[in-house]
Parts: sequence; C-alpha cells; structure tokens
Amino acid sequence: MKDLRMLNKTLLLLIALSVTSSAQGLPSRYHHYLQTRNILAGLRDSHPQIVKLDTIGYSTRYHGPILRLKISDNVAIDEDEPSALICGGVHANEVLGPEVA
Repeated sequence: MKDLRMLNKTLLLLIALSVTSSAQGLPSRYHHYLQTRNILAGLRDSHPQIVKLDTIGYSTRYHGPILRLKISDNVAIDEDEPSALICGGVHANEVLGPEVA
C-alpha cells in the first residue's frame, strides 16, 4: 500500500457486484459481497487522499450497486490522462472475476 502515494496516473477499478442468493454457497476462500465492499471501504478510509469509492450505477437484477474504486494522485479531479480499467464480477455466478481483480 505504500506505493499508492507514488501513482502519477489514474487507475480505475470497476467492480460490478450484485447481491444474489447463489453467493450463499461460496467456499470460505472466496469473498462475499459485504466482505468485498468492506475491503474497498477500508482502502478508501485508510488512504482518503488517493482513494475514492463511489457508486456509478446499479445492476438491472437485484438493483445491486456497481462500485468504482479510483486510485489517483488527484482523486477528486477527473483528469484527462491515461487510465486502466480492471473489470471484475461481470456475471454474478462467476466468483473468480472479483477475486482476481
């Protein structure tokens, strides 16, 4: 986490999460929705100068929030500079996407 302060480019991490009943059957090595949300909120709370967590929309099923975690040296400003998009959790039943992202 120390290296986050040295970012000079914007990194967008888009995590589409939805609340589904299938999440109840996940093996314990995978994170559930609330665990993932808490991890992202912890990153935001630990590094408020460079991390922003917001909701950019809602899923069409179950109306689950689609979260964006932005890491930047100017987190409050949408700058016109190169960025990276990491998209995890496109399909609710595919648990590896959010884990890898």
